[in-house]
Amino acid sequence: GRLSCPEGTYGFIVPEEGKHLDLFVSGRGRKGARHGDLVLGRLTGGTEGEVLAILERRAPFAAGLYHGNGLKGIVVPRDERLGTAIAVAPPTPGPDSVGIENGSVVWVEITAGEDWDKPAQGRILEVMGRPEDPGVDERTVRRIHDLPGPFPEEVERAVRSIPAGLDPEEKSRREDFTGAPVV
Repeated sequence: GRLSCPEGTYGFIVPEEGKHLDLFVSGRGRKGARHGDLVLGRLTGGTEGEVLAILERRAPFAAGLYHGNGLKGIVVPRDERLGTAIAVAPPTPGPDSVGIENGSVVWVEITAGEDWDKPAQGRILEVMGRPEDPGVDERTVRRIHDLPGPFPEEVERAVRSIPAGLDPEEKSRREDFTGAPVV
């Protein structure tokens, strides 16, 4: 099944058929598997189990905050399901490494998975900017969840052609919930 890790330290193997219960897997029982990996698991007792093999890795990319000293660094994933920090070397000078500093949001490729005695290894592919920079959060969420990029220009044009307000006749046919509390 797929390994689902709510906080990155432990996880659950969710069977693909859905006929069986999820299997709890401790951090040590993950054996290098990451959130989203397709794994083969084994029941070790009760509802607890362990990963026997990683059958298919999830996409090996992550967005996170870079912390480093120019010689080496770590990337703390923004998606807490990925678990621990990823050890990285600073990016090679080039257009994608401009502006890297402690706290920069970066896009990293995971080149080696974590193990019980060492962190995951990776390399920085792109410096996305500072967390407070306009558009960085949007690009981070888009990358983490593999969402498509900006809408095509024809869609943007169609949206701009829609009137901003509601036609008074149409408004009279609708029930107004603007004063109602929404949960």
